[in-house]
Amino acid sequence: MKRFKTSAAGGGQTQLASLVAELRRQISEHKISPGAKLNEQQIANDFGVSRARAREVIGALEVHGLVERHPNRGAVVRRLELHEMYEIYDVREVLEGLAVRRAVENENPETWKKFLDNLTPEFESRIAAGDIELYEVEFNRFRKAVIAAADNPVITGMLDSVQDQTQIIMRRVLVLPGRAERGLVNLKRLLEAMSKGQAEEAEKLRRIGIRAAIDDLKRYERFVL
Repeated sequence: MKRFKTSAAGGGQTQLASLVAELRRQISEHKISPGAKLNEQQIANDFGVSRARAREVIGALEVHGLVERHPNRGAVVRRLELHEMYEIYDVREVLEGLAVRRAVENENPETWKKFLDNLTPEFESRIAAGDIELYEVEFNRFRKAVIAAADNPVITGMLDSVQDQTQIIMRRVLVLPGRAERGLVNLKRLLEAMSKGQAEEAEKLRRIGIRAAIDDLKRYERFVL
């Protein structure tokens, strides 16, 4: 396991949450690779905590679906199979569609109009020129606002886990030919519906957007996975 310098402050559940969040980040960004072994003593040394605390962290990562235990190997970072990736995307399609519908029902339409106004011709030009990071930052900001506005802890928890497991693949899909431009078109249509308070239409459009990303993944899967 690659050593890291981040340390967790505080005690009890706050410390545990900090440790879990840091390792989740490193796993979802592939700084700790699929198949890597998670060693309790190494985690304890890196973070300056007890082995008991490190064991709790690994248990929490297992609950999030990021770690699995193997006989004679212990805890290792889970490596998703292709069929599992598509299954997770199917779940994400339903959950994010529902989150969008709830967000429209709960939030003032003006909130979504502000996001729509950010998609200026200059923004579109930068995306067309290949500024994928700009699109990712803006979309993630929108996605966080949707989840917050949906105000449903069950949806939030499930999407949190799904995001961890698919983040790297989502980034790889985003750089596929034309993917960001198509994503931007879908996002604009979605925000137009949300800014008009059209909850059911927004849910449908969000699901269409995710399905389009899945189709692109299937088309280019041998280059992405």
